[in-house]
Amino acid sequence: FDLARALDLCFATDAQLTDGACRSTWGLVPLSVRAITWWARDMIMLAGLAYFLDFTVGWTHAVLGRSEPQALRAIIRVAVPTVCVGMSVCAVGLIMTNRALWIFGLVVWVMLLNLGTTFLGWQLLRDILPQVRDRLKPGRCREADMLALQARIVAFGMLMLAAAVFLGFTPICALRLWDGALHWRMIPWRGFGDYIGDTYFAALGDMPEGISP
Repeated sequence: FDLARALDLCFATDAQLTDGACRSTWGLVPLSVRAITWWARDMIMLAGLAYFLDFTVGWTHAVLGRSEPQALRAIIRVAVPTVCVGMSVCAVGLIMTNRALWIFGLVVWVMLLNLGTTFLGWQLLRDILPQVRDRLKPGRCREADMLALQARIVAFGMLMLAAAVFLGFTPICALRLWDGALHWRMIPWRGFGDYIGDTYFAALGDMPEGISP
């Protein structure tokens, strides 16, 4: 998916400050291709994450001999699909209307997702996995040790990703909102309400004279 999305990759250049236009290598790939492959990649990744977490919560609580908490199940089986739907709506809105405000809708859904994964990751690392380790005793079951290791890696990765989102995206979005980005167009040379899936970014070779990448 990333190969298709990054093919003829768009570059920000000094020219963008002059005419508001992004550049790509050859100007051959329409925005719709980038958007669809980006969306498909994220949906598949989220589905895979939900499946893995659902499996992890199931087997760890089976080992501990207790029922699975409803809060964790709700995050996995309700919250993640809801986020997928919300992100999809925002992506369609962005492509169909050329309004940058839909980007902030996407960011909100991403933040909500990371709130859920932060809670789940913290529960796994602080409470559930340590109890599983004490119950099984390391080295007695190699398969269980491997599953526990995978769960720790994923949980730690979710916490790190959430930290990056809240420490990185939040300040950037706040600055853009301060600059009035809710009233910006995604593609500056297209009008509000325009379908922008058929937009091709100008090639690097078409940059104004004296401007370099």
